[in-house]
Amino acid sequence: MDPPPRDAPAASQWLTALDRPSGGAMRTLGATYGPDSGRIAERCRLLRRTLARFIAAFGDGPVRVFRSPGRINLRGMHVDTHGGWLNLMTLHRETAAVVRPTESGACRAVNADPAHPAKAFDLAEDLRDPAFGGSWTGYITTDGARRRAEAAGWAAYVRGSLARASRACGRPVGMEIAVGGDIPEGAGLSSSSALCTAAYLAGCAQGGARCRMEGLIAGIRDAEWYAGARIGVSDQAAMLLGGVGALVRVALYPPDLDASAAERIAFPEELAVVVVNSFTQRSLRGAAGIDYVRNRFAYSLAMEALRRHMAEAGLPAEAIARTDRLSRVTAEALARYADDGDGLGLLYALLLRVPEAAAVSELRGRYGAGLVDEAFATYFGEIPEADRPARIDLRGPLTFGVAESERARVFAEALTGPTPERAGRLMCIGQDGDRRIGPDGRPWAWRADDARLAELRARRTPLAEVPGAYDASSPALDRLADVAVGAGALGASLTGGGVAGSVLALCRRADVSAVCEAVTAELGSRAYAALAGLEGVPADPERGVEFHASTAAAGELRLTPA
Repeated sequence: MDPPPRDAPAASQWLTALDRPSGGAMRTLGATYGPDSGRIAERCRLLRRTLARFIAAFGDGPVRVFRSPGRINLRGMHVDTHGGWLNLMTLHRETAAVVRPTESGACRAVNADPAHPAKAFDLAEDLRDPAFGGSWTGYITTDGARRRAEAAGWAAYVRGSLARASRACGRPVGMEIAVGGDIPEGAGLSSSSALCTAAYLAGCAQGGARCRMEGLIAGIRDAEWYAGARIGVSDQAAMLLGGVGALVRVALYPPDLDASAAERIAFPEELAVVVVNSFTQRSLRGAAGIDYVRNRFAYSLAMEALRRHMAEAGLPAEAIARTDRLSRVTAEALARYADDGDGLGLLYALLLRVPEAAAVSELRGRYGAGLVDEAFATYFGEIPEADRPARIDLRGPLTFGVAESERARVFAEALTGPTPERAGRLMCIGQDGDRRIGPDGRPWAWRADDARLAELRARRTPLAEVPGAYDASSPALDRLADVAVGAGALGASLTGGGVAGSVLALCRRADVSAVCEAVTAELGSRAYAALAGLEGVPADPERGVEFHASTAAAGELRLTPA
């Protein structure tokens, strides 16, 4: 393993440089975190805490420091696994990793959070596994890999990152590593992906791997899969492609990753995003994990169903072949294949051909046991067969995915145009596709039945205005989004995988205070605590509401020691 560069400062020198940053150190911090001195001071506190934990565990000496911000996604929910459009930004909260190489594959990991105990493991165990050299999915679903991940506890994300980096480097990349972060866990702001990103970048740097952007994105996703979360590629893309004041608009298709078309768009200065932590936590394990992957599994089948129904409708082979990702399922793309040139009408007609719901046994007969069984292995491979769903909604999730990708495609133009209210409306429509309760508190369900789609087709409703049915919200998230809009936000919706976590509210800067006050009051109410299933009213509800600021992309942090 490559040692730190000769000029790498010792951990104690980093602490000195961060106590009163100036000169080159301040220039680096400003370029990374923006000009806000308060924000820089906040970041320095996190870095100092992580460095101090490293010294306490491993002693002083030359180290390297890597960091990864969290992320938000303003539009493009749940579509990253199937090539939908995304609108990503980095988050000012982050994870830092202080590292020093060890010989062979021995690793020791500590966390600045005392709730997470120190862990030790040897990557040689992974490399010796006969399955390690095969497919990554095949390896991580073996009994041995599962046992190693379980034994690592919180450090499964570190072990997965370093094991995957070892594959990229062709040799084990053992290290001593201290991590620290202030991204709220389970809040839908990608704390686990940030940890994997920082650790994976450290592993690749220490092992001398030279990875293209696509390789980094895929490798970090694989690392989190090791820990049991079947995520897509949007989190890593946001962390690696983002920047200060930048919105990243990109469509990424995992089997054919291409980050070269990503656009960095300046976020309008007159607008702001308020991040609202619901104080409910999302876990991608157990029942919550089943709910999370259910519709990703449905996407896999529904996209294939859509292609087969395109063939039944007589569309040419080239049209069917191009319909491999959500970003390509648009009215414009289908117009050339419609007899009357009406691509929107053809798209609605195709959606009507997809079953609204079907038993898994029926799907195996209709679309082939091979396709269904492969999808089950990918998305439910670690879930006992008795817990796997017997019936799958197809049309609602597919309609959501196609419509959400279209919302994300036009979102940036709406955001930066003269009427940003349209961007807010797109956020609200997307939230309706995830919604569980309505603004009146009653149960909410958007049905993708024949009558509904036929009516939308007759009215020529633009697809971006169709909610669809993904149903990944919660009563708490719905309530917070509604309160934010009621207080003057242009729009609001959940971010991340949903189920719990955070809500984003798009506001004019002049309305930020009113929105923050209203949402804070809601978080501090007994009614909200009951709705969210909290044990009591949060003692400091204002902690759950903050103004969003973006930072530089993930990478190694280099400071000039004072």
